[in-house]
Amino acid sequence: PETTITRLAYLDKNSQQIIFNPRDSQEIFYEENSVLYSLKNSRVQTIIGGLIAYQFSGENIVWLSSEGILRLSDASGKLINGLSEKRFNVNSDKKYELLLMAGKTFLRENNLLFSFNPDAKVFENFYAPDGDYEVLDSPDNKNLFFCNGDKIYLYSFLDEKNVQYLPAGINGPVK
Repeated sequence: PETTITRLAYLDKNSQQIIFNPRDSQEIFYEENSVLYSLKNSRVQTIIGGLIAYQFSGENIVWLSSEGILRLSDASGKLINGLSEKRFNVNSDKKYELLLMAGKTFLRENNLLFSFNPDAKVFENFYAPDGDYEVLDSPDNKNLFFCNGDKIYLYSFLDEKNVQYLPAGINGPVK
């Protein structure tokens, strides 16, 4: 069989946070100008307006609204529940990303990281090293890795007070 690549004319440089629907690989979601769209079979549908960042959680969408409220909705955007009670101060000059890792919800604001406390229903400061970094979770949901160039930090949910710096060697972290 011959491999084909199809250009999606609907998506351009303004299309951000492009994610496949985890339940339907024929459908993609993307954000453009604070609006979440769904694209399937060449049909574009508006799903959610006033969106800053989003991520799928099973069949649902977890998203931060432009008012700074964390919300949960179904994939159609029709059944919406508020998860947070206190507004997160959103600044249009900053970049936001929702991360669902280790069974928790995190919000990255530029180089700062916040963790959602479901009991208090607010975002709280969460440890993260200075600078730009990639966040990875372990398969057992017990650790987070923060990778920044040649520096790697390990955060253990089992020992939350101890963050370890793992110097990167030629073949990875030094043991």
